Formats: sequence, C-alpha cells, structure tokens
Amino acid sequence: MEAFADDKEKGKAADEAEGGIILGKKSGSAGGARVPSKSEMETLRATIQTLCQSCNPLGRCLEYVQEDLEAMAKELEHWRSVKRVKEGELAEEESKTEGSLISLQNELANVEMQAKEKRSQIRFYKASIVRNDATINRLLSQVVQTG
Repeated sequence: MEAFADDKEKGKAADEAEGGIILGKKSGSAGGARVPSKSEMETLRATIQTLCQSCNPLGRCLEYVQEDLEAMAKELEHWRSVKRVKEGELAEEESKTEGSLISLQNELANVEMQAKEKRSQIRFYKASIVRNDATINRLLSQVVQTG
C-alpha cells in the first residue's frame, strides 16, 4: 500500500510540474463545497469546446496514419521488387555484352595483327626500294664514269 501511495504522490508531482489538468475539488476557505459561478462554468465550457475543436482534426489525422504507413510499406515493397527485377535484367545484359565483346575483342586482335604484318611488309618493301635505288645510282655512276 505504501508503494501505491508513493506512486500516486509522484504522479501528482509530475502533473503539477508539467502543468497538466488537475482533477479534484478545490478546498474552500469556509470548508464547505463551493458552487462554481455561472461565469466560471461558461469559461470552462468555452475552454473545453476549444480543446475539442482543436483535437478533432488531430484525431482524424491520426486515424489515417496507419493507412498511410501501410500504403508506404506497400509502395516500398513494390519499388524493392522493381529494383530486384531491374538488377536481374542488368546482370543479364552485362553477360550478353561481355559475350559479344569477346568475339569483337578477338576480331580486333586479328585486325591489329594483320595491320602489324602489313606495316612490316611496307618497311621491307621500302628497304628493298632504298637498296634498289642505291644499286641503280651506283650502276649509273659507273656508266657515266666509263662512258
């Protein structure tokens, strides 16, 4: 029982510290029950009315929060599944591209080898032309000197 009383006192202290609504009777100086005046009742009624008017839109918003969360979860799952599908398609396209690139890379290597051989032949023929020019010049110079 003592623990219950301590908890109750702590709860009251917390309510007072937070400035919450305190329900209970005010003890009057005369010691008897005082009847609230008409103006106090009107003020209380207006305050409660304002509180209700402020809380109703909030309550309606909170009703839709769960629906919104469910819709967002469904949309998230949808986009995750789309992502998985697109990742699969991407992997498939990458493998196709790699497959087609292998044949193209082999063809490129062959063409480069052929070009290298042609350049080698061109250098060989140029050297042959230079040697033949030298031979022709030497023969011409011998004909000119002897003749």
